[in-house]
Amino acid sequence: MKWAVLLPAVLVGVISAQSCDDRLITDDETGKTYTAGQLLGAVKALNSKSSECVCTICDVIKPCNNGTCVPDRSDPKQYSCVCPSDTTYPHCETCKPGSCGANADCFVCENQLTCVCKPGYIGNPRTGCHQKFRESCAHGDPHYITFDSTYYDYQGTCPYIYSKTCRQPSSAANYTIKARNKLYSRTSKVSYVSEIEVEMHGIVLHVDELLNLYIVVETRGGKVYIENSDHVQITFAREHFCVRVPEIDDFSGKGALCGFAGDMDGNCFNDIVSRSGDVLTNDQCSYGTDAATLEKLSKYLDTWKTSEFLGFCPSCDKDCKDGSIISPEIPKCDTSKTAFECEPIRQALSGVGPFAACKRLGEKEIRKLYESCVYDACYVPGAKCSFFKTFVDKCQQYLGNVPLPKWRSETNCQMSCRQIDPFSTYSSCMPFCQATCAHPEVPGRCDKPCIEGCICDKGYVLDTTENPAKCIKRESCGCVDSNGNIHPKGFSWLSHNCTENSACADGKIHTQSYKCPANSSCGVVDYQMECVCDSGYKWDANKKNCVRKTALIMSSEKQIVLEVPPAQDRKYNRRTGRQVEKEPEQPKEPVRAPSVEPIEPVGLHSKEAFESFYSFVQDQLKNLSPRQQSKARREILLVAERHYTKILSSEKERQLKKMKKHEQRPT
Repeated sequence: MKWAVLLPAVLVGVISAQSCDDRLITDDETGKTYTAGQLLGAVKALNSKSSECVCTICDVIKPCNNGTCVPDRSDPKQYSCVCPSDTTYPHCETCKPGSCGANADCFVCENQLTCVCKPGYIGNPRTGCHQKFRESCAHGDPHYITFDSTYYDYQGTCPYIYSKTCRQPSSAANYTIKARNKLYSRTSKVSYVSEIEVEMHGIVLHVDELLNLYIVVETRGGKVYIENSDHVQITFAREHFCVRVPEIDDFSGKGALCGFAGDMDGNCFNDIVSRSGDVLTNDQCSYGTDAATLEKLSKYLDTWKTSEFLGFCPSCDKDCKDGSIISPEIPKCDTSKTAFECEPIRQALSGVGPFAACKRLGEKEIRKLYESCVYDACYVPGAKCSFFKTFVDKCQQYLGNVPLPKWRSETNCQMSCRQIDPFSTYSSCMPFCQATCAHPEVPGRCDKPCIEGCICDKGYVLDTTENPAKCIKRESCGCVDSNGNIHPKGFSWLSHNCTENSACADGKIHTQSYKCPANSSCGVVDYQMECVCDSGYKWDANKKNCVRKTALIMSSEKQIVLEVPPAQDRKYNRRTGRQVEKEPEQPKEPVRAPSVEPIEPVGLHSKEAFESFYSFVQDQLKNLSPRQQSKARREILLVAERHYTKILSSEKERQLKKMKKHEQRPT
């Protein structure tokens, strides 16, 4: 006897008695129609009369498709489904026509129905991906590809502008993306992208190679994802950095965008442009890696160097070298000896080897990635596995659901998740959307392609307040505020211009009013809102009050006391939080301690007097430990140098007045 369901029901994991009794079922052989309740009654009757034949609701309606139906022992009218990982709950279904929108691919990964825009498109994959985009990336040591697909290398280690809007957009928002490279080692002559800085909608985000990110945007699989409402997306990981920009009028055309990533005018022969607008023309869309070519490129790219970068000191950073300085120092390397190490990437061209599934990336993309791998493996021994990881990321990002379960074992690039996190398991294609402390329930649908990484074991969720993120028990999570930010247990923070103090305890946020102490104001320290002592003041030992700060230099012959300038000598940019110097003022008489016999002249009114004082301070520093030297420089030298600037400014003003007075004399 064959049964067919006339009215398909929408089952939510477990069938109830009413929904089951009301369902109509027909017998294909006799054509008669029955209710599910009638059939269940027959099943009960049969089961009561026969100990050998036992039927359940799972035998009657078969609701679990490709999964396993498990009847409820206590109620024969109820059941649940156990679904394979490539099907979705509650009925173990696969993708169907219409599951996703236009220009989107559908697949199921770890029971999550996933819609992903096809390569080259962005948008909402549920309703349709209609907007095309361009992408510019830097990977390895480092190799760059512009929005118009120009390939080149650059090794400079100073901060530089990677991409920004150079023509005022009419509707989209301005953005600026900066980056900095770092040498692999002190003896190395090649570098990699080690940190980035992103400015969007007046907010500045800085991410270093340890993925320290105090304003959490999104972190998954060892990467940081930043995206704004205009669909400008930045992906950053150590040795891998990409910027994705939609092809809209505001960002398209010659000169609309500028920097290392070039513009989007469809011409790959004019992408290398200096800050002043000079163009390095080329008859190919790719530049060589020889020293002469790198030096020629550097003359244009070095002009995009910037000093506005978190923690960067142009005058004291010895690691900052222009590409034109590093390029001639790069020794020649015989890449023929390392070509075999990158053979698995080349094999993808033929659809064989551990990366066979990545053949759809295309010949041009695979060949360039292969050449870059050979170069990196030659100059940086042991870089092979790191570059293979970059290749896998590229493959999965563009092609969607691409499991590559054997690539690590076949290339001897093993990865132990248990060493990284004892409560996680390795997956070559895990869901991008995982259970986190902020969102502890795993979503049934996800709109991101799968990624390689370590997935939390059952019963654990991802704690993104840690770096790197860790798998913890759900009950060990911290608190989630109204903005969706997660705060660890026991952590306290200020908000609303330092007028509220909140703390996370017992999974709840406890808030009370707060006021900064005297001689302090609300500011930002290490990306957290804090009360900051005014200039000339410092916290006391208990960090309760701001007290006057003084600097003292002592020797057997001389003693000098300087009082730190008061608060009005310092102001901050409200948007960036960075200090901005005010116009120089006339130097003031230093405050002298009553028991200190001053040096003549102690007022430091002249350039000569200051230089004498500065020389004395430098001599005294030689007798201090490195830690004491560092503190002395902060507490004394910076203050003294500020006075010196005022002295020079005052002398310059006097000279200008003297010149004007001379010009006004009658001839």
